[in-house]
Amino acid sequence: MIISLIIIIFLIALDQVTKFLASSYLMGGTDVSFIKGFITFSYVENNGAAYGIFSNNQLILAIITFVALIGFGYLFTLTSYKNKKVFSLAVVFIISGTLGNALDRVTLGYVIDFLYYPFLERMLGSIGSFSNNFSDLYLPVGMILLAIHILFLEKPKKKEKDGNSNSTKS
Repeated sequence: MIISLIIIIFLIALDQVTKFLASSYLMGGTDVSFIKGFITFSYVENNGAAYGIFSNNQLILAIITFVALIGFGYLFTLTSYKNKKVFSLAVVFIISGTLGNALDRVTLGYVIDFLYYPFLERMLGSIGSFSNNFSDLYLPVGMILLAIHILFLEKPKKKEKDGNSNSTKS
């Protein structure tokens, strides 16, 4: 659990430092193209969740975040790098992403986004905001790792246990 806490602190610190740099250097309309037409550093104050949903509904976002963190907190108690490395990393990334943005909402009243993907707007039109931050990136990484754990790592362990218990009954 100590390893998980250290990684969470590191990931949240990385998120907060990059948001601080974005607000220091990009606020006021200074955009910087990182990979032309693909990724641009652009300061955005997001009053909602992903793609601007629940915009200006801080109470709903606070309730969702609180409930999610209770569930993630339970999952955190199940982390073990000795026995469940992928699961543990999944939970760490999900908690880090949730807390990183929650910290912004509590201290600023909005989330700082600074990674903008112009190619998505060209492909999909103006269906939403295509800006995010590191915390927003942690969440899908955590979900992918969790899916890998559930689909490929958890089931073989269960089958292995079932196979061992059947062989001892014979």
